Amino acid sequence: MRSKRAMAGFTTENDALRRRCVLSYADRITSFPRWHWVTMSLPVLGGFLMMIALALPALADAHVILKGHTLALGGLAYSADGLHVATASYDRTAKVWEAASGKELVTLAGHVATVEAVAFSPDGKLLATGSYDGTVKLWDWAAGKELATFAGHSNMIRSLAYSPDGKTVASGSHDNTIKLWDVASGRERAQLHHAGAVRSLAFSHDSRVLASGSNDTNIKFWDVATGIELATLRGHDHGVRGLAFSPDDRTLVSGSMDSTVRLWDVAGHREKMTLEGTENEVLSVAFSPDGKLVVAGSQDDTLKARFRPMARPSRRPPWTPLPNCGTWPRSSTPASRVPQEPVRAMKRRRLRDIRQP
Repeated sequence: MRSKRAMAGFTTENDALRRRCVLSYADRITSFPRWHWVTMSLPVLGGFLMMIALALPALADAHVILKGHTLALGGLAYSADGLHVATASYDRTAKVWEAASGKELVTLAGHVATVEAVAFSPDGKLLATGSYDGTVKLWDWAAGKELATFAGHSNMIRSLAYSPDGKTVASGSHDNTIKLWDVASGRERAQLHHAGAVRSLAFSHDSRVLASGSNDTNIKFWDVATGIELATLRGHDHGVRGLAFSPDDRTLVSGSMDSTVRLWDVAGHREKMTLEGTENEVLSVAFSPDGKLVVAGSQDDTLKARFRPMARPSRRPPWTPLPNCGTWPRSSTPASRVPQEPVRAMKRRRLRDIRQP
């Protein structure tokens, strides 16, 4: 079990980039349309959630700290209207918060193991939660009422997605399968297969295609209506931890434990570009709402962003680390902003200090 988790989100408003960074592993990234805030978990402090207000791209001011979970956070989701934030935790609960005030609205308890994944319905009225107990639960979160339990996986749930049309919930599991659940009836519509644990899921905005990423290093496209596999995308050398469709559904971005981010042509089922520049596992990816920006969260304690290239560059495109995240391009960084020691060396030193009597 990993003890360090962090989640972050970004948005663009009036074409002005709102930048955000995290203090720990950027394990979840989500985009939301209206608010200028980023959320981050502080696992060392017991799973706090912090909302950061960003008035300027290079300046982050604490807006409110959401304290309620007793253990580290495992997942994060914003409602489509940006009014609410849902969190999943190792304390076996999910919580929903008011985004503007940071007020805790409800605690959803019912799972008997870690809750790692959460997803709002398109209208924001329902919340799906996925747990290490192998079940998916559907909640009327405002009433604090459990509506249904989707059972069928033989191992822990690691990923979850709610279709934009509100008809389907997809769950990815360590049993190497994806299940498509009919929200209206609660019945399993289809079971899809990978050769490894399914760690990431994303629906296209028209709800017709589901993308899945797995520890088998592959990405698959599925026809949601029929459950038929449309394509397998190969290129990553390690498990795929993050997936996101561009707003026009023409491009898929993927992040992998092989330390790369890749852009894929959805219609052509081919890789368009590999974005390198991080030396650690990429755990999460997202497009900005206007599709111009790609953001990747990495295990090296950074959140990095770059404008989406429109054509293949002749040289490897550099990432732009976001402010105060601890890493900067070597060729263009003022000396005062370069970290004093590499992240891995710093962690080894801290562990050595802890072990010393």
